[in-house]
Amino acid sequence: SSSPVAPTRLVASGFGSSYHAEMEQTMRAPARLRRSGVPRSDAQSLSRFFVLASGLAAFTVLALPATSEVAFALARGQGVSAASQSARADSLVVQRANPYYTNADRERLARRRAETRDNLRTATKPVATELDFDKLPSIEDIYSRQYSGNFTQDPIGGRKRYSIFVLFKKGIKTTNGQELKAQVGKYLSFMKFQMSCRNVEASPRRSPIDDGPITTLEYPMREYGEVPRGMDSKPIYEKAVLFEFKLQAPVAAIKYIKKKMYMDNNILRIMVLAHTRSFKHEGEDNELLL
Repeated sequence: SSSPVAPTRLVASGFGSSYHAEMEQTMRAPARLRRSGVPRSDAQSLSRFFVLASGLAAFTVLALPATSEVAFALARGQGVSAASQSARADSLVVQRANPYYTNADRERLARRRAETRDNLRTATKPVATELDFDKLPSIEDIYSRQYSGNFTQDPIGGRKRYSIFVLFKKGIKTTNGQELKAQVGKYLSFMKFQMSCRNVEASPRRSPIDDGPITTLEYPMREYGEVPRGMDSKPIYEKAVLFEFKLQAPVAAIKYIKKKMYMDNNILRIMVLAHTRSFKHEGEDNELLL
């Protein structure tokens, strides 16, 4: 069924027309060769060679595209649907505009990027603090230092900035908050004069839930410390008072501060946050920044 169609397609194509023209010239080649003095037998042999070479060349050119398409399709495991696959592959690499952005949106984003670049170019660069290395003590002095725990006597340097959030239980018996203030003052004195902490501050924080003075706990909690005498278990609390301690403390001091708080029956929870990552910035406990 396909044999009558192939010659029609071959003749209709540009390649088929040129092919028949070449064949006609090849068939006339023996006569031209005889006129030029070549023997008849040699001319016929050369004519057969030209016909065979032309046929092989035509078959190779015609069969190569189909063979490559079939091989590509079989390699992809999709049978003879190589044409549809190639068309689909071409559609995948076409760059199209995002349908969710209009031209006005693209112009607005371009203006914002331009403004950002202009702001970065014109922004004032921060002025770095000049460090005076002549103020540094000797290496022997640094390694032989002894800390007494009193921040007024200990040298400056090596303290990191911390924030300690403490939930004091609401059941503390207070008279105008005096007992709670005494509890907070006890920790301030401990941090300053026993842990060598500097710039210690304590301030009450309002509830992050309803912005009230009393914080409602996420779940019932028990107090830290030992079980009080005469009680089988610790009482459960659902409300607390939140305090924040800001301080500069030696790295090893945090362990002792947490240990003291874990032994306190008036505390429900604590959370420690460290802020110092490098001592080269302003406000850090560094002798070069004095």
